[in-house]
Amino acid sequence: MARNGTLILIVGLILCALSGCGTIANLNGREHIVLLGDPSWAPERPTMPFGGVANDLAMIKKVEYPAGHIFWATDMALSLVGDIVTAPWAAYRGLSVAQRTSDETVEPRTK
Repeated sequence: MARNGTLILIVGLILCALSGCGTIANLNGREHIVLLGDPSWAPERPTMPFGGVANDLAMIKKVEYPAGHIFWATDMALSLVGDIVTAPWAAYRGLSVAQRTSDETVEPRTK
């Protein structure tokens, strides 16, 4: 009986570790999460509130096999929770990047 409980705990921890991939990618300023290797292949984009759910929706549209749809739909629900928790931080980062970009495009005034 204890062995079954340990197995369930390990599987649960692994699933939790793999969940919310869209939110993690959003907070890293990427469209996709990169677990191993060079992250430069994943397209960059600004961090935005609820970007994790948007990332998962984009992946659902790209995936061609049913198991992928199930995975990303499950991840989308977990990303929604992560996006709610991280919404203030994502909004701050998104606005600060937008402000920095607009400051760089404005020409300095001359007297």
